[in-house]
Amino acid sequence: MLMGSRRFSLCQAGVTSRAAASKPALSRLTSSGLPHRPVRHHGAVHAVRMPCWVDGTLIGLGEVMRCLGDRGPLHWRLFWAEFNGDVRAVWPQGTLAVEDQSREPAGVRLSWAEMVALADTDVQVIDGDFVGFDDAGLPRLRILMVDSGHWWVWSVEPADYARVRETFVRVVTESHVPPEPAVD
Repeated sequence: MLMGSRRFSLCQAGVTSRAAASKPALSRLTSSGLPHRPVRHHGAVHAVRMPCWVDGTLIGLGEVMRCLGDRGPLHWRLFWAEFNGDVRAVWPQGTLAVEDQSREPAGVRLSWAEMVALADTDVQVIDGDFVGFDDAGLPRLRILMVDSGHWWVWSVEPADYARVRETFVRVVTESHVPPEPAVD
């Protein structure tokens, strides 16, 4: 993070990332990307959070995905992405175009295989909200990177939380879905 960059000034203002500067309420996301049908989290809403840097080593998207297991049957969307690196191995249109599209209400449609391909590159996810929906359009799994600092995992499957706790260190259970960014 460069001190003279727009990103640094947003952080000073309490906004954690470039993507967060204009992010709508995450609770309004749906599989269709339409903001009029809010995501409803059934039952008690919990998430687990863990640092993405442990002892100087980056825990990347691939490690989180391997921990959770194959989720290919879900319909995936990517919202509010920011990458460090070139994503053309997955998306030929390039990093800036994908980041821009991820800020649209429908986000970026992607498959589990494309997520695996992204994880296999040297691209770092700075920000990204990967949401897997079932055939009825309900969210089943959410993998969220916040400002290259923490991974958040929300799932309807309690076993996912156990797998995360068994795999990673310094895992914290949260009583809510990741917080909304502060936007002035």
